[in-house]
Amino acid sequence: MADARRSYDEYYRFKVVVIGDSGVGKSNLISRFTRNEFCLEYEPTVAINFANLALQLEGRLIKVEIWDIAGSERFREIRRSYYCEAVGAVLVYDVSNPSTFDNIARWLKELRDHADPNIRISISIMLVGNKTDLKHLHVVASEDAQGYAEKEKLSYIETSALDSTNVKAAFHMIVKDIYRKILIKTLISGPEEAKFFLKKTINVSAAHRNYDHKFKVVLMGDSDVGKSNLLSRFTQNEFCSESNPTIGIDFAARRIQVEGKLIKAHIWDIAGSERFHKLRSSYCRGAVGAILVYDVSKPSTFDNLAMWLKELRDHTYPSIRIVLVGNKTDLKHLRAVATDDAHRFSEKEGLSYIETSALDATNVKAPFQMIVEDIYRTIVKKLISGPEEANGETSGTKEGKIIDVLATEESSAEKSCCSP
Repeated sequence: MADARRSYDEYYRFKVVVIGDSGVGKSNLISRFTRNEFCLEYEPTVAINFANLALQLEGRLIKVEIWDIAGSERFREIRRSYYCEAVGAVLVYDVSNPSTFDNIARWLKELRDHADPNIRISISIMLVGNKTDLKHLHVVASEDAQGYAEKEKLSYIETSALDSTNVKAAFHMIVKDIYRKILIKTLISGPEEAKFFLKKTINVSAAHRNYDHKFKVVLMGDSDVGKSNLLSRFTQNEFCSESNPTIGIDFAARRIQVEGKLIKAHIWDIAGSERFHKLRSSYCRGAVGAILVYDVSKPSTFDNLAMWLKELRDHTYPSIRIVLVGNKTDLKHLRAVATDDAHRFSEKEGLSYIETSALDATNVKAPFQMIVEDIYRTIVKKLISGPEEANGETSGTKEGKIIDVLATEESSAEKSCCSP
């Protein structure tokens, strides 16, 4: 298997998750494989990190999306959503730490319980015993691990991210196993099965895209202010009367027309619960717009806006565009936050402002249209006109480029592994 060099009309896209206890070396395995880097300082992953690599296999281009999933128990509730669409998993333990091997059964159960049922092939799983460079501390016998792998029908290999032993081999093996399963499925069920994994190579010129720009917008505010219902009303015209708090994050996308340009808004619905506070900084990364929501019937959600605004500005571009939304205006008899107070706050902070009701759909489209128009007119158009017009704005792109949430997250993952 070689790195991809030539151009291809289509490619296979595989999502592979890397899981296991904290401290087993998952992030260093990924950084060694994708960038040939190793970090001596231990920096635990916060919720999730990403990396990508293109490989060539039997004349095919394979694009591997690698999801480095945090091993800490505090992220257990949100991990289940990260397994969606995964066709491969690398399950890592530390050969010098027996408890990490003992926990493999729990990880395997979690993976199998939450594997995506819509994937056309059975998920490929590889067991990896990492840190073989610690020979004098090696306490998990290779025979025990091999026996466990055979019992659970897993591939097995031992690696060292520190000295690079078998790192490439591990990832190449999992990719080859996924590819082999697709070929077998194709032989049995016909060529249509392969199309589930095949993607067309995208030409980023405007003539070949079905949108002109792509913006990442975050939806923030206290729990139960109606963020998820605003989003579902806007994207699907649906409203859920039962309160189901967002766990970690949810996503949606919609195309919006602005001055003859088609904008794809990639909207991240970020959980308002305080227990996800440490995760939110990574979720905000790369956002060029934000919709900040409070409940007009709950003064505390309005009082907390200053905190949300600070958090948002601390972890995003200085030029981020923000719309303030007072939601649940249908609760007229319970209104406790005056419109004038919200107007004063928004004017003082330089925000746009509007009031909405996700229940009766009042003004729901407006804040999303407003934020996309604001991003386009204040960032993108300035950059199209030239850097001298941008006045330091760097969050947009010139004509013919895309502000792409995936590319943004990839670039963040490509920083040195020792970066905070």
